[in-house]
Amino acid sequence: MIHLDPPAELAMPLADAMFTQRAIRRLDPDRPITDAEIKLVLDAASKAPSGANTQPARFLVIRD
Repeated sequence: MIHLDPPAELAMPLADAMFTQRAIRRLDPDRPITDAEIKLVLDAASKAPSGANTQPARFLVIRD
């Protein structure tokens, strides 16, 4: 079995992740999102489990 360590930006103890989860309701539409941040989110999302390992997710990034 291959074990991949998460990037430092995503490293967090499990209890912290479970008990500090928050819904983000105030997004700043004027704040730029870097290509590195988008890549980090897509990398994390692509490693998420799927039912019966069907891997049905598709991602599309559109930048104005």
